[in-house]
Amino acid sequence: MDACADAAPDLASKYEPGEALARWMQRYMDFVATKRGLAAALHSGDPAYSSLPGYFDKRLQPALETLLEAAVAAGVVRPGVEADDLLRAVATYATDLTGKSPPMRAEWSNCW
Repeated sequence: MDACADAAPDLASKYEPGEALARWMQRYMDFVATKRGLAAALHSGDPAYSSLPGYFDKRLQPALETLLEAAVAAGVVRPGVEADDLLRAVATYATDLTGKSPPMRAEWSNCW
């Protein structure tokens, strides 16, 4: 998760805003898809996991907000997209409650 958050500045320096955002979203999707058991743990009520959601938000939201702002300024993402909403949508998408495997690759650039 930290590697995903830390990738944002590097991606922003190497790619155009839309591409940087798409690549970061793919990293996040890969993180969520490989940590499927984490969602159950986070919602288990076990106090050992109680600080993780706040930590994830603290690390991931600023990284995504920076990329989103640049993409909006470049005109490749519509204004009003909230980082929190996007993070939760991707996590929901990647965590398939039916037990089926989520898609491993997503074409985020087609979502804008």
